[in-house]
Amino acid sequence: MTLTQFAIAVGAGTKWVQNAAAALGRPLAYTEEEARCLGLARVIQSVAGMPLQRAWEFAGEALASPSKHTVLAESVDGSVQVNVDVRRYLVTFTALLRRAYSHEPRKRGRPVATRTDCRWTAESYGLDVSQIDANMRRPLAERLREADDAAELMNRFRSLGR
Repeated sequence: MTLTQFAIAVGAGTKWVQNAAAALGRPLAYTEEEARCLGLARVIQSVAGMPLQRAWEFAGEALASPSKHTVLAESVDGSVQVNVDVRRYLVTFTALLRRAYSHEPRKRGRPVATRTDCRWTAESYGLDVSQIDANMRRPLAERLREADDAAELMNRFRSLGR
């Protein structure tokens, strides 16, 4: 999995993923398991407003839990809880993962210029190219002489206007 695909699966940009690896203090292996855990940690961090290190720990606990709802943190009196619906997150993650695998990464450098056949394009629009074909069958010297005559005529018209 590439960095771009990993970032799509996590639901973040590539720069966020690189910064998250630095914040966690460890390199990330671009695998589905790491993407699943980091993606959940990202959601927990953004919703609960906690540091990424702690969210990473909570994400690992939630994904390791066999139950569908996991209570990650709770106040002493139980009035405030951080719950994770693991099944719902896994559905969302699976959709992001499929999108990441179907993503076609951009190639480096300039895109290759594709030449189109102008004749085919003109004909597909319904233009009559028979006059162009007839002109191309004439000898080059004859076509050049005709072009020179046309240029001379244009110069005469321009000089009359001054």
